[in-house]
Amino acid sequence: MAAAATSAHSGSEHSDGEHSDGDERLDPAAALALLTKQQLSITTQRGSFVSVITAVWGVVWLIGFLVLWLVDAMRPEFSIPLPIAIGVFAALMVIGIGVSAVVGVRGSRGIKSGPNAAFTGTAYGLSWWLGIIGIPVLGGGLQSNGMSADLANIYYPAAYLFFVGVMFFAAGTIWRAIPAMVTGVWMVAIAIIGSYFGHPDNLLFYAITGGGGFLVLAVWDAARNRRIRRATSATAASGA
Repeated sequence: MAAAATSAHSGSEHSDGEHSDGDERLDPAAALALLTKQQLSITTQRGSFVSVITAVWGVVWLIGFLVLWLVDAMRPEFSIPLPIAIGVFAALMVIGIGVSAVVGVRGSRGIKSGPNAAFTGTAYGLSWWLGIIGIPVLGGGLQSNGMSADLANIYYPAAYLFFVGVMFFAAGTIWRAIPAMVTGVWMVAIAIIGSYFGHPDNLLFYAITGGGGFLVLAVWDAARNRRIRRATSATAASGA
């Protein structure tokens, strides 16, 4: 009898423990707090690398276009040789693309993704090189068919800005990063507007609105990410 009572008492405790665990698992408030925390964490992780990439491209555009502008803008008092200016601009472009790829991959680590995520990321990365290589090849074809040097000076910077803007917008669409989409729209807009300024004023316009604008946007996005992190911390504290 004593053994039966002990067994019944143990079974009752075990049953109560099961009910208690079930109640904890099914607590709507705790589940909602956990879900909100996870969503904010993913949003922060995805968005944090956008400010870094934006800052890098701000430096690329600011320095790169200023160097190109100095080829003709201050003649005859001062001029940077064209081959040097093109080399600096090309090197900065490669650095910008490389940093974008590396930071983007690192920013995506730890985020659970679907079966098509690897294909999407690879295709997106390859599309960068497709555009960067395709723009000068297209420009060469246009020049071989009569496009003047003056028009080439307008085509190349506008084409690169336009392409990078489209790529930023695509990234924002794929990874749901609103700052990247805003950046893309801004770049496409200034690429079109700058083409009406003529050479070399278009290059100065791109340096100020592209480079300077990107740096301002990077600061805004970094502040936005700090607010999200604070919200994540507050949610975690309230759910603890």
